[in-house]
Amino acid sequence: MMTTLARPEVHPVTHAFRRMMRTLAPLVAGFWAIVFVAIGAYSAVLVEESRTPRLVAMATHLILVGAPFSMCLAVAVSYLRAHVAGGMTRRTFWRAALAVAAFLAVVNAVLMSILMVCAHLLYAWVTGANASVYIQLHLGGVSWPTQMAAFGTTFLVANVCGFLVGTVFSGLAASHGTPAGTWRATALLPLTAGPVLVVLALVESAHQLWPDRTRAGAAFALSATTAVGLSFAIAILVAGALVIVAQQVSVGRRRA
Repeated sequence: MMTTLARPEVHPVTHAFRRMMRTLAPLVAGFWAIVFVAIGAYSAVLVEESRTPRLVAMATHLILVGAPFSMCLAVAVSYLRAHVAGGMTRRTFWRAALAVAAFLAVVNAVLMSILMVCAHLLYAWVTGANASVYIQLHLGGVSWPTQMAAFGTTFLVANVCGFLVGTVFSGLAASHGTPAGTWRATALLPLTAGPVLVVLALVESAHQLWPDRTRAGAAFALSATTAVGLSFAIAILVAGALVIVAQQVSVGRRRA
Protein backbone atom coordinates (compact mmCIF):
# COMPACT_ATOMS: atom_id res chain seq x y z
CA MET A 1 0.00 0.00 0.00
CA MET A 2 1.45 3.31 -1.07
CA THR A 3 1.54 6.24 1.30
CA THR A 4 1.62 9.85 0.26
CA LEU A 5 3.34 12.54 2.22
CA ALA A 6 1.33 15.65 2.92
CA ARG A 7 2.82 18.81 1.60
CA PRO A 8 4.00 21.13 4.37
CA GLU A 9 1.63 24.01 4.99
CA VAL A 10 2.95 27.35 3.81
CA HIS A 11 2.69 30.22 6.27
CA PRO A 12 0.21 32.87 5.04
CA VAL A 13 2.85 35.62 5.20
CA THR A 14 5.26 33.49 3.17
CA HIS A 15 2.51 32.78 0.64
CA ALA A 16 1.68 36.48 0.29
CA PHE A 17 5.38 37.36 0.08
CA ARG A 18 5.90 34.87 -2.76
CA ARG A 19 2.87 36.12 -4.68
CA MET A 20 4.06 39.72 -4.47
CA MET A 21 7.59 38.77 -5.48
CA ARG A 22 6.32 36.81 -8.50
CA THR A 23 4.91 40.08 -9.77
CA LEU A 24 7.83 42.29 -8.77
CA ALA A 25 10.82 40.09 -9.64
CA PRO A 26 10.51 40.33 -13.46
CA LEU A 27 9.93 44.09 -13.21
CA VAL A 28 12.96 44.64 -10.99
CA ALA A 29 15.19 42.40 -13.14
CA GLY A 30 14.14 44.08 -16.38
CA PHE A 31 14.47 47.54 -14.89
CA TRP A 32 18.01 47.01 -13.62
CA ALA A 33 19.08 45.39 -16.89
CA ILE A 34 17.99 48.53 -18.74
CA VAL A 35 19.64 50.78 -16.13
CA PHE A 36 23.00 49.02 -16.34
CA VAL A 37 23.06 49.24 -20.13
CA ALA A 38 21.89 52.87 -20.23
CA ILE A 39 24.17 54.13 -17.45
CA GLY A 40 27.10 52.15 -18.84
CA ALA A 41 26.65 53.71 -22.27
CA TYR A 42 26.22 57.22 -20.85
CA SER A 43 29.26 56.81 -18.59
CA ALA A 44 31.31 55.79 -21.62
CA VAL A 45 30.25 59.01 -23.35
CA LEU A 46 31.30 61.04 -20.32
CA VAL A 47 34.65 59.27 -20.21
CA GLU A 48 35.24 60.18 -23.84
CA GLU A 49 34.55 63.79 -22.86
CA SER A 50 37.00 63.49 -19.93
CA ARG A 51 34.21 63.93 -17.40
CA THR A 52 33.70 61.79 -14.30
CA PRO A 53 30.80 59.31 -14.23
CA ARG A 54 30.37 59.74 -10.47
CA LEU A 55 27.75 62.40 -10.93
CA VAL A 56 25.83 60.02 -13.17
CA ALA A 57 25.71 57.46 -10.37
CA MET A 58 24.58 60.14 -7.93
CA ALA A 59 21.81 61.31 -10.25
CA THR A 60 20.84 57.70 -10.84
CA HIS A 61 20.30 57.27 -7.11
CA LEU A 62 17.78 60.11 -7.18
CA ILE A 63 15.95 58.71 -10.19
CA LEU A 64 15.90 55.03 -9.25
CA VAL A 65 13.85 55.44 -6.08
CA GLY A 66 10.86 56.26 -8.27
CA ALA A 67 10.87 52.84 -9.91
CA PRO A 68 10.52 50.62 -6.81
CA PHE A 69 8.06 53.14 -5.37
CA SER A 70 5.84 52.77 -8.43
CA MET A 71 6.19 48.99 -8.50
CA CYS A 72 5.18 48.58 -4.85
CA LEU A 73 2.32 51.05 -5.34
CA ALA A 74 0.97 49.00 -8.27
CA VAL A 75 1.21 45.74 -6.32
CA ALA A 76 -0.65 47.23 -3.34
CA VAL A 77 -3.45 48.58 -5.52
CA SER A 78 -3.92 45.34 -7.46
CA TYR A 79 -3.22 42.82 -4.72
CA LEU A 80 -4.93 44.07 -1.51
CA ARG A 81 -8.53 43.44 -2.62
CA ALA A 82 -7.70 40.01 -4.02
CA HIS A 83 -5.76 39.21 -0.85
CA VAL A 84 -8.70 40.02 1.44
CA ALA A 85 -11.27 38.49 -0.93
CA GLY A 86 -9.29 35.25 -0.79
CA GLY A 87 -9.91 35.04 2.95
CA MET A 88 -6.52 36.28 4.12
CA THR A 89 -6.17 38.94 6.77
CA ARG A 90 -4.90 42.49 6.53
CA ARG A 91 -2.24 41.62 9.07
CA THR A 92 -0.84 39.06 6.66
CA PHE A 93 -0.85 41.70 3.92
CA TRP A 94 1.14 44.34 5.78
CA ARG A 95 3.59 41.82 7.17
CA ALA A 96 4.28 40.47 3.68
CA ALA A 97 4.43 44.01 2.27
CA LEU A 98 7.06 45.06 4.83
CA ALA A 99 9.07 41.90 4.13
CA VAL A 100 8.97 42.59 0.40
CA ALA A 101 9.94 46.24 0.95
CA ALA A 102 12.93 45.27 3.11
CA PHE A 103 14.07 42.52 0.74
CA LEU A 104 13.89 44.75 -2.33
CA ALA A 105 15.66 47.55 -0.46
CA VAL A 106 18.64 45.27 0.16
CA VAL A 107 18.64 43.99 -3.44
CA ASN A 108 18.40 47.51 -4.89
CA ALA A 109 21.10 48.85 -2.55
CA VAL A 110 23.50 46.08 -3.60
CA LEU A 111 22.76 46.63 -7.30
CA MET A 112 23.15 50.39 -6.88
CA SER A 113 26.58 49.90 -5.29
CA ILE A 114 27.60 47.51 -8.07
CA LEU A 115 26.44 50.08 -10.63
CA MET A 116 28.57 52.79 -9.04
CA VAL A 117 31.62 50.53 -8.87
CA CYS A 118 31.19 49.58 -12.53
CA ALA A 119 31.00 53.25 -13.51
CA HIS A 120 34.21 53.95 -11.60
CA LEU A 121 36.03 50.94 -13.00
CA LEU A 122 35.08 52.03 -16.51
CA TYR A 123 36.44 55.50 -15.87
CA ALA A 124 39.63 54.15 -14.28
CA TRP A 125 40.18 51.69 -17.13
CA VAL A 126 39.79 54.30 -19.86
CA THR A 127 41.81 57.02 -18.12
CA GLY A 128 44.48 54.70 -16.72
CA ALA A 129 43.81 55.72 -13.12
CA ASN A 130 44.32 53.35 -10.21
CA ALA A 131 40.90 51.74 -9.73
CA SER A 132 41.20 50.99 -6.00
CA VAL A 133 42.44 54.49 -5.17
CA TYR A 134 39.79 56.04 -7.38
CA ILE A 135 36.94 54.11 -5.73
CA GLN A 136 38.27 54.89 -2.24
CA LEU A 137 38.37 58.58 -3.19
CA HIS A 138 34.74 58.32 -4.23
CA LEU A 139 33.76 56.91 -0.82
CA GLY A 140 34.92 60.20 0.70
CA GLY A 141 36.13 58.68 3.95
CA VAL A 142 32.93 56.75 4.73
CA SER A 143 32.85 52.99 5.01
CA TRP A 144 31.29 50.85 2.32
CA PRO A 145 28.59 49.57 4.74
CA THR A 146 27.65 53.18 5.52
CA GLN A 147 27.14 53.95 1.86
CA MET A 148 25.18 50.73 1.44
CA ALA A 149 23.02 51.70 4.43
CA ALA A 150 22.36 55.12 2.87
CA PHE A 151 21.17 53.49 -0.35
CA GLY A 152 19.24 50.83 1.54
CA THR A 153 17.29 53.21 3.77
CA THR A 154 16.39 55.37 0.77
CA PHE A 155 15.02 52.39 -1.14
CA LEU A 156 13.31 51.06 2.00
CA VAL A 157 11.37 54.28 2.55
CA ALA A 158 10.47 54.42 -1.17
CA ASN A 159 9.20 50.83 -1.12
CA VAL A 160 7.15 51.21 2.06
CA CYS A 161 5.72 54.52 0.84
CA GLY A 162 4.74 52.80 -2.39
CA PHE A 163 2.78 50.19 -0.46
CA LEU A 164 1.29 52.92 1.75
CA VAL A 165 0.13 55.05 -1.19
CA GLY A 166 -1.29 51.99 -2.98
CA THR A 167 -3.13 50.86 0.16
CA VAL A 168 -4.62 54.32 0.69
CA PHE A 169 -5.76 54.55 -2.94
CA SER A 170 -7.26 51.05 -2.84
CA GLY A 171 -9.04 51.62 0.46
CA LEU A 172 -10.46 55.06 -0.31
CA ALA A 173 -11.59 53.97 -3.77
CA ALA A 174 -13.46 51.07 -2.19
CA SER A 175 -15.08 53.11 0.59
CA HIS A 176 -15.86 56.37 -1.25
CA GLY A 177 -16.11 55.27 -4.87
CA THR A 178 -13.43 55.57 -7.53
CA PRO A 179 -13.63 59.31 -8.39
CA ALA A 180 -14.06 60.64 -4.85
CA GLY A 181 -11.68 58.12 -3.30
CA THR A 182 -8.98 58.84 -5.87
CA TRP A 183 -9.17 62.57 -5.23
CA ARG A 184 -8.94 62.05 -1.47
CA ALA A 185 -5.99 59.71 -1.84
CA THR A 186 -4.28 62.22 -4.13
CA ALA A 187 -4.77 64.95 -1.53
CA LEU A 188 -2.97 62.75 1.00
CA LEU A 189 0.12 62.27 -1.18
CA PRO A 190 2.19 64.87 0.73
CA LEU A 191 1.79 62.65 3.80
CA THR A 192 2.00 59.24 2.15
CA ALA A 193 4.70 59.92 -0.47
CA GLY A 194 6.37 62.97 1.09
CA PRO A 195 8.73 60.91 3.32
CA VAL A 196 10.57 59.78 0.17
CA LEU A 197 11.52 63.37 -0.62
CA VAL A 198 12.55 63.98 2.99
CA VAL A 199 14.87 60.97 2.99
CA LEU A 200 16.36 61.95 -0.36
CA ALA A 201 17.11 65.40 1.05
CA LEU A 202 18.74 63.85 4.14
CA VAL A 203 20.93 61.47 2.13
CA GLU A 204 21.85 64.18 -0.37
CA SER A 205 22.84 66.49 2.51
CA ALA A 206 25.46 63.98 3.65
CA HIS A 207 28.39 65.40 1.66
CA GLN A 208 30.65 62.56 2.80
CA LEU A 209 28.67 60.33 0.47
CA TRP A 210 29.18 62.66 -2.50
CA PRO A 211 32.74 64.02 -2.23
CA ASP A 212 32.86 65.47 -5.74
CA ARG A 213 29.56 67.31 -5.52
CA THR A 214 29.71 71.03 -5.05
CA ARG A 215 28.73 72.21 -1.56
CA ALA A 216 27.87 75.69 -2.62
CA GLY A 217 24.33 76.71 -1.78
CA ALA A 218 23.62 73.70 0.44
CA ALA A 219 20.95 74.54 2.99
CA PHE A 220 22.36 72.16 5.61
CA ALA A 221 24.87 69.36 5.90
CA LEU A 222 24.77 66.16 7.95
CA SER A 223 27.23 63.39 8.61
CA ALA A 224 26.57 60.16 6.73
CA THR A 225 25.77 58.30 9.96
CA THR A 226 23.26 60.94 11.06
CA ALA A 227 21.54 60.95 7.67
CA VAL A 228 21.24 57.16 7.69
CA GLY A 229 19.92 57.14 11.27
CA LEU A 230 17.26 59.76 10.55
CA SER A 231 16.27 57.99 7.34
CA PHE A 232 15.86 54.70 9.18
CA ALA A 233 13.71 56.42 11.81
CA ILE A 234 11.48 57.76 9.03
CA ALA A 235 11.28 54.25 7.57
CA ILE A 236 9.98 52.96 10.91
CA LEU A 237 7.37 55.73 11.09
CA VAL A 238 6.18 55.04 7.55
CA ALA A 239 6.02 51.30 8.30
CA GLY A 240 3.86 52.08 11.33
CA ALA A 241 1.57 54.19 9.16
CA LEU A 242 1.24 51.30 6.69
CA VAL A 243 0.28 48.93 9.51
CA ILE A 244 -2.41 51.32 10.79
CA VAL A 245 -3.81 52.10 7.34
CA ALA A 246 -3.80 48.46 6.19
CA GLN A 247 -5.73 47.42 9.31
CA GLN A 248 -8.33 50.17 8.92
CA VAL A 249 -9.04 50.52 5.21
CA SER A 250 -12.21 49.07 3.76
CA VAL A 251 -11.85 46.85 0.71
CA GLY A 252 -15.34 45.41 0.63
CA ARG A 253 -15.07 42.85 3.40
CA ARG A 254 -15.12 42.89 7.17
CA ARG A 255 -11.75 43.73 8.72
CA ALA A 256 -9.77 40.80 10.08
